[in-house]
Amino acid sequence: PAAAPRAPREKRRSLREVLPGYRIETRLGGHSHDGVAVYRALQTSLDRPVALKVLLPKGADGPRGVERFVRAAKAIARLPHPNIVTIHDVVARGKLRVLVMELLAGGSLADRLEAGPLDVEETLRVAESVAQALAYAHSH
Repeated sequence: PAAAPRAPREKRRSLREVLPGYRIETRLGGHSHDGVAVYRALQTSLDRPVALKVLLPKGADGPRGVERFVRAAKAIARLPHPNIVTIHDVVARGKLRVLVMELLAGGSLADRLEAGPLDVEETLRVAESVAQALAYAHSH
């Protein structure tokens, strides 16, 4: 099936227009082929840097994809742990779904891996952090 035609650029609303209260600063990780884009932004009401994880229309996989996205955010938000990112909010504006999350220093593991393989010590630190987070999540 043919993809739905995109609105001309001047008719599409930018993320800045659709998401008031946040000043978009730059795109971070997140890959379009994964159906998400991640941005560094400033939450203007609290003067706080945040990460915005935007579910892209092509990544939504219909209502089920949106439901999974929101359900995952709710589950993560109930898990306060130093190795699990804090979810501040889920924003729904029309078809747009955005997770507002704490901005972590140092970037993502995917970003780090693009720079080259981890050495043994880094690998063990990452594995231990992930194992602690998973153990906590499974116990809750």
